[in-house]
Amino acid sequence: MQINFYKKKIFIFTVIFITIILFNYFLNNKSLFLTNDFNFFNLNYFLNLYTVPLQYFLGISLIFFIEYKILGWDNSSLKSILNISNPTCRVDIFYIWLKLSGLSNIIFNIIFFGFGFYFLKTINELSIIKINNLYLEFLVAILTITFIDYIYHRICHHRLFWEFHKIHHAAEEMNILTVAREHPLVVSVRILLISLPIGIFGISAEIAVICQALLGGYNLMLHSKVFLLPKFFNFFLITTKDHHLHHSTNEIHFNKNFGNLFNFWDKLFGTYYNSKLVRKISIGVKDKNYNNKNFIQQILIAFIFWFKNLKKTYISQ
Repeated sequence: MQINFYKKKIFIFTVIFITIILFNYFLNNKSLFLTNDFNFFNLNYFLNLYTVPLQYFLGISLIFFIEYKILGWDNSSLKSILNISNPTCRVDIFYIWLKLSGLSNIIFNIIFFGFGFYFLKTINELSIIKINNLYLEFLVAILTITFIDYIYHRICHHRLFWEFHKIHHAAEEMNILTVAREHPLVVSVRILLISLPIGIFGISAEIAVICQALLGGYNLMLHSKVFLLPKFFNFFLITTKDHHLHHSTNEIHFNKNFGNLFNFWDKLFGTYYNSKLVRKISIGVKDKNYNNKNFIQQILIAFIFWFKNLKKTYISQ
């Protein structure tokens, strides 16, 4: 009975998912209705609009397949996710649905009252420094973005902002979809911050897309159950186990391994913890609110706790 109930909910979410995709498509393609050569389904426009979600979906599918081939079905993330009676898996499914449907873009616009899209458009047209070398552009972009990500990730762990990021850490097992499990505010602020290198260094759109694809794919692997690179890369890259340790319930591991690609930012600032020294890692947080509440409640609870912490820390003084 319980499984059937969740299957019905997933069916409803799927219908809404398709509706949002179509709504996004027609909302952003109003020119279809203003031309004589009206085409109900403009494939090229649809692919342009959903390039990022489609790349993300392909990346997820690829990592799922590789993980399955290496670990087998019983140990794969996909088997865990299909166990929809598990609260933590249902939350993962919801947030990946949010990302792939394009609804996260609508939420981004709502949070910043339209300023976010204006900012992203404007910053692409401005540049303080011109590099004019694709290889150097890529190096500067990847180093700058990962550094900003590291600093912002540390800020998210500050007690004043922790409630927003706790949704991500509330996952009780690591699987590929956990990467998308983030509060919309955390995602929105990060988008604006990692756009700064584009405005400062005049990073080309092609390089920015390559960097985001690289980081997105690598993050999928970090939240999976396998590390696909040779041991040599352990010297300067965060490994899957390193990131699993970042999600550990053991207080010794708190505030360690913030990096999303390189480990040298953690080593430089003293937050690196070698996961090779640890045998077993337990994942999650003590607070079960973000798995047991429905998704709207999760997002609202984070704002409520944030305001309480803000009041306690600053306003009441």
